[in-house]
Amino acid sequence: MTLGSGNMNLAVELPTGEDLSEWLAVNTIEFYNEINILYGVLVEFCTPETCPIMSAGPKYEYRWAEGPNTRTPV
Repeated sequence: MTLGSGNMNLAVELPTGEDLSEWLAVNTIEFYNEINILYGVLVEFCTPETCPIMSAGPKYEYRWAEGPNTRTPV
């Protein structure tokens, strides 16, 4: 099952007979690799000048908060 199937519950279900720890390790690495590819594509085209706001359409804006005093998302 893949994420493209449209059924998220089935896509993330532990397959029968698989070891949970191994399945989590493999899928964590795969997720990291996919995010790394996405970042590699975006970093070539998205700069603070060309993409001043990171958003997912007009309703959603992504913000970053970091530091020892940051306890809740922005």
